[in-house]
Amino acid sequence: MDLINLLAGDKSALLTSGFVDDFDYLSLAETGSAGRWNTLDADSGASVAHDADGLDGRVLLTTGATDNNEAYLYSNEVGQFLNGKPMLMVVRLQYAEAATDDANVIFGLVETVGTNTLQDDGDGPPADYDGAVLFKADGDTRWSFETSQGTSQTTTETNKTAGGTSFQTLAIQVDPISASEMLVTPWI
Repeated sequence: MDLINLLAGDKSALLTSGFVDDFDYLSLAETGSAGRWNTLDADSGASVAHDADGLDGRVLLTTGATDNNEAYLYSNEVGQFLNGKPMLMVVRLQYAEAATDDANVIFGLVETVGTNTLQDDGDGPPADYDGAVLFKADGDTRWSFETSQGTSQTTTETNKTAGGTSFQTLAIQVDPISASEMLVTPWI
């Protein structure tokens, strides 16, 4: 926040807050309701582990190469869809398929994370949630983008290939237009 401009009467600096986290300090003992990050691993063989040396800011999500296993790293609530509160979320990720197209991968904003936040057998995000996500579902090889308000979803498959040996950067930008409308833009 620019204190000089704030003291001079410029209140626009108050519209900005945020954090950047490279997972350079994270130990999974710090996760949970008191920490910034929570983990969920459902099904046997799934796990969430911090890169042991802490150098590259990486978190390893493992599913045990078993179909429909799940592992999530998610934050405690850091924002909401509100008028006058734009948001930008960015992640750099890489994953490898255990089989040709079986991985389920999701990034973005969802109101609640739990088992089957990304549904089994390629069914995509939940049928009822508020949020905006980029995801790759079992059976697909490209990223899809979805916005959802309750049970009303708009889903678009992109032409961008998901996965592989190279890292990809994904981002979702939310710009409020009014109290009831948002412009949500995906970036890959």
